[in-house]
Amino acid sequence: MQTDAIIDSSTGPEMQSVSPPSPLGMASIVVGVGAGIVGLVLLGFFYFQEADRPGSGINNASNLVIMEFAAIAFAGLFLLGMGLGITPLIRHQQKDAAPILGILINAFGIASLVGLAVVDLLFY
Repeated sequence: MQTDAIIDSSTGPEMQSVSPPSPLGMASIVVGVGAGIVGLVLLGFFYFQEADRPGSGINNASNLVIMEFAAIAFAGLFLLGMGLGITPLIRHQQKDAAPILGILINAFGIASLVGLAVVDLLFY
């Protein structure tokens, strides 16, 4: 038995260093997920308020103005998140999954806002 020959693969030349994720990519993910969660909570609040007391939720004119301004603000946050995700890819800083995931999350947020606007135009 050979007990004295222990192979340590962590010191070999084939070991690659693992770089930490891009801070801008992580910020892009945080902005996209945070804006999405806050937007869903706000939308759910107005829809549940409408179900509880008809005429006081999303169909109320003052609440509708709040929702329209919130949609514009969330679109701005999603665009900011996309910019935070695109920046490390353009600067050739790091090619990791965080900026790409951030871009996808923020693109989904923008697509959901567009989808809500289309549903609003078609059915209300």
